[in-house]
Amino acid sequence: QPCALFKRPEPIVTLTLAWLLYNTSHLSSIRTSIGSIKVVQHLWYMVCAASFEVFRVANLTAWFQQSRLVYNDPGVYWPSLILGGLGGCGGVFMPLSKGLSPLENNIPYNVRTAFLGSCLYYASTRYGASSDESRVVVALILILLRFLPNSAVTSTMSLIDSFLSSLLGVSEHPKTRTKTVKEKLK
Repeated sequence: QPCALFKRPEPIVTLTLAWLLYNTSHLSSIRTSIGSIKVVQHLWYMVCAASFEVFRVANLTAWFQQSRLVYNDPGVYWPSLILGGLGGCGGVFMPLSKGLSPLENNIPYNVRTAFLGSCLYYASTRYGASSDESRVVVALILILLRFLPNSAVTSTMSLIDSFLSSLLGVSEHPKTRTKTVKEKLK
């Protein structure tokens, strides 16, 4: 069976027309001339970053909901939090041959915010919000974290770092760390 994108003809026609317009018209020269304007560059960055966060939240919630199907017991929530966090980390651990090497020096931003989003999604769905409402709230929070000034993000991330560091048994500062994550898991 084809994937959901190709079950209907509209996406195929739309993608083909978009590709033809982009590659055969003068849009590329217009794009390069407009793209040199700083305001357009900043707006484009904001659109791309917000889209990436929405994509991460979609993966996070999909993995979270799949784990809830497997572990249907309401008292078992750790698998959902862990799988939701892994689903929303944005491919930090890809390819799988990298293993836990991204966590050797410090915990990357995408991993920290993915676990924060997973915890927020769990809390909001547990205490009455619908899945769609929770997804929107988590997406807005992650988008706001992406665009906040560095000082606000740093203070928020230090709280998440301390929680994840105590959970994983790893210091957030690589010089003061005594064991790597791989050594702890052995």
